[in-house]
Amino acid sequence: MKALEYITNIPDDGILSLPSEILNKLNIKKNKKVKILLLYEEDNEIRNLSRFCGKWQDEKNVHDFVKEIYEDRAKNIRSENSIL
Repeated sequence: MKALEYITNIPDDGILSLPSEILNKLNIKKNKKVKILLLYEEDNEIRNLSRFCGKWQDEKNVHDFVKEIYEDRAKNIRSENSIL
């Protein structure tokens, strides 16, 4: 199996095409099956997850909400030990 690497951007339509120079270097004919391995850098930014979890009524970001949750937990002095 032969391999060749090149870097490209994904266009708006999402269709990747092989440059003719690549086809010529590998001597690949049109309509021949090829195996594609797609490598990309992951975004470390928080993604818009509103389609999964809904939208907040205010404009807080997720970091503010998590910070608020931990602050509220720290204020909670309720004991988890209860007498039955």
